[in-house]
Amino acid sequence: MLGFFLSLAIAVNPTGQDIKSSSVKIAKPNATKSESPKENPSDGLRDAMLGLKWGWSPKDVKLSGAIIELKECNMTTCTYSLKKPLKTLSWAEGYSLIFGNDSLYKIRVYSVDITDDPYGTAGKSLFGTIDSTLSIKYRTKGSFMYTGRELYEEGNEFYQCLGYNGCGSWAKFFSDSGKSIVLELKPLGKGLNRSGYISMETEASPEWSDYLDMVKTKTKGIDSDAL
Repeated sequence: MLGFFLSLAIAVNPTGQDIKSSSVKIAKPNATKSESPKENPSDGLRDAMLGLKWGWSPKDVKLSGAIIELKECNMTTCTYSLKKPLKTLSWAEGYSLIFGNDSLYKIRVYSVDITDDPYGTAGKSLFGTIDSTLSIKYRTKGSFMYTGRELYEEGNEFYQCLGYNGCGSWAKFFSDSGKSIVLELKPLGKGLNRSGYISMETEASPEWSDYLDMVKTKTKGIDSDAL
């Protein structure tokens, strides 16, 4: 009988090691994560404006906390109204975001209407304030600031002149690495008006230009195929 129990012990623990004191490792299955970590949409992307990043998709913009509303789409270009920016400009009344192939490439900002301003005094004053701020942060590329060259030559025809081709322009251009900005004082329509507004357009450089070239080539291909 003793031999039977010795045989049984050897079969259960053939090494003779104390089972209680031995270190036994049990393989555990990998823990299942309830949610994989989200990628940061800002990784490796350049700053645009208003707290946004060039290359963001509309979904990325929404995830950042901004509120946008689709206005129109044409082929692969879509325009959204930015209802709630991450950062705001004190003089701005509205913002638009332009996406190409689902990537943010252009931002438009416009001011409140500047009314009852026949000489452009208020418009030029606001333009100068914004110009001073941009000049501190960005490099000036050039400007076109003149009036009275064609048809509307009187001082109180400032906005009529801006609305007439060849008569006048009130714009300034800025840039830095990866960004191009156009600041412009524009008339509200054409004809006998006394009002205007400020427009600022910021583009991803060179991505926006490259995208437009791609669209132009694609359009030619579509037209050629249809003929």
